[in-house]
Amino acid sequence: LLLRVSPPPPWVTGLENMNVAVAGGGPYTNHRGYDTADPIVSLVGITPLTMSVRVRMPPASSAGNLTVTLTPKGAPQGVNVSAFTLSVSVRMTGVAPKITKVSPRTSPAAGGAQVQVVVKGLPQSSSPSDYSVTFGGEAASTVTVLYSGVFETALQATTPAREG
Repeated sequence: LLLRVSPPPPWVTGLENMNVAVAGGGPYTNHRGYDTADPIVSLVGITPLTMSVRVRMPPASSAGNLTVTLTPKGAPQGVNVSAFTLSVSVRMTGVAPKITKVSPRTSPAAGGAQVQVVVKGLPQSSSPSDYSVTFGGEAASTVTVLYSGVFETALQATTPAREG
């Protein structure tokens, strides 16, 4: 989500002068590499005429309205901060899980091969019991969570023995 404030409050020189509040649109979970499910807010650019702020949210696991509010802080005495507050509401759609990688793509009939499966859109969990992996309708003999985050989850599953 890219927000443009035009013109920005004259005393705002960067994100350190702004409060960012996010409500709804979730639930959200942590992304691998980040220690929080909070929005990742970055300043794209600021001039006397325009301030551009990027708010990056992890994908929602269900649909909902996301409201982002930017409120300047540190206003000079007597300035009405609410006149400079920006609030945007956006409809977020839920993400259906999608397998993006399977490696290797073949395994011996005897089973026992370690297969890495990367999936986008799964709820975050570090517990293998929260995931079910099947090969041709047969459950994997073991499932290990390699990493689990907002944007993707990687599992390692051991293939079961099969006929043929």
